[in-house]
Amino acid sequence: MTKELITQAGAIPALPGYAALAASEAGMTVKERLAEWFAALTPMTRVAYEGDLKLFARWLGAIEGRNITVDEAVIALAFAEANDTAQRPTLLMIERFAGHLTANGLKASSVATTIAPLQSVLRLLARSGIGPGRQDVKIAVEKDENLRVLPENGVISAALIGLKRTATAQALRDRAMVELMARAGLRRREVITMNLADIDADRCMIRVKGKGKSGKVDHPIATATCAALHDWLAVRGAVALEAEALFVSVNGRTKGKRLTVKAVNDACKRIGIAVTGEGLEPHDLRRVAVTNVKRAVGMDDAQDFARHARRETTQIYVAAAEKFDAKRRAVDALASAF
Repeated sequence: MTKELITQAGAIPALPGYAALAASEAGMTVKERLAEWFAALTPMTRVAYEGDLKLFARWLGAIEGRNITVDEAVIALAFAEANDTAQRPTLLMIERFAGHLTANGLKASSVATTIAPLQSVLRLLARSGIGPGRQDVKIAVEKDENLRVLPENGVISAALIGLKRTATAQALRDRAMVELMARAGLRRREVITMNLADIDADRCMIRVKGKGKSGKVDHPIATATCAALHDWLAVRGAVALEAEALFVSVNGRTKGKRLTVKAVNDACKRIGIAVTGEGLEPHDLRRVAVTNVKRAVGMDDAQDFARHARRETTQIYVAAAEKFDAKRRAVDALASAF
């Protein structure tokens, strides 16, 4: 961590006096809550979070020219707004740290993971009435990272219409898969591992892994997705060899068996080529769903819909669409200029 990189990240607000704060009742509360929080984490998570917080402490220490402990760094973060709430110094401090990480070559996803413990600590302390709570941090995304142009809604719509018209067992299965990824926001792995017991087509409901949890939760799906599932289920029994798997192969040596990652990738590629000449990526379909929700109802609902534990992850998902929307607004503004 060179001084040059720290300077590139931008200045941070004046930090509060550590000694006085650490000795205060509030400072002692911070240290107690931090110790309790660490004790409740799993061993692997504790090691990872301690490493990230030490990195933040070293960054602050390099700026101040002395060693700073994790306790002191957290106290600085929690009380940064004690004398200045207008400038939001806590948010500024995290953003400058994120900028430093980016300058050191970390990708946006890694930056989001590194600052996650800071956000967790702020949320934890806010429950005790200390600090401003979790911050709405904007993470810079590199040009080549997660900024692949997403397929237009019209392309996905055309693909779904084409599959419905074809009406073969393969087309009906593929249509149901695309619906679950592009309209319900499922991950490729969730599509592959989904079982018949996870589907309640009559209630337009599926069971999927919850946000940051190991158990499954109810996840509502659109009427169109329900209809696609009904159509696939009507023909699935004639080809399925596995009793539990929702999606199975319909031809070849693996006919009747649960789909693989390669099978889903190949299906999306085939579907995309049929419409535009270019294949679709399964993860792009999920990103389209999350982006559409964000555009319609905002980031909070998009995060819940995506079942992301961290808001930063959702921000990375929608970054490409937001850049594209900005360009479209610019083009529209030029079109009306003369």
